[in-house]
Amino acid sequence: MNLSIGFDIIEVERIESAALRWGETFEKRIFTPGELDYCGGGPARMIRLAARFAAKEALYKALGGGFGWQDAEVDSRPGSPPVLILHDKAKTRAEKIGAVDISLSISHTKGTAAAVVVALKKQGSERG
Repeated sequence: MNLSIGFDIIEVERIESAALRWGETFEKRIFTPGELDYCGGGPARMIRLAARFAAKEALYKALGGGFGWQDAEVDSRPGSPPVLILHDKAKTRAEKIGAVDISLSISHTKGTAAAVVVALKKQGSERG
């Protein structure tokens, strides 16, 4: 088995700035309805959105690109670690490179959010 790893870190302020500048257009372009529902309102909203942004960027790096923002979704359930759900082109890309398991870890502080994605690939799979 081979591993492919992606990592991303982002300042929450960058997500706040984009959301203020572009409003719903930004949020609906980047995040799925489920992600927006999960992030809700209130003071933690931008931190949660930043963590999901970092997760999508980390996945993009781990899989070598080839898909859009809406093709990956972070699913968070109480009492369970977050998982990535792949749709359309992200799912096709994962299959193309032979990814058989994808793990996600996200973390954040008040000012930054970070994510690591590890894709376990079958031996002999395409590298990128």
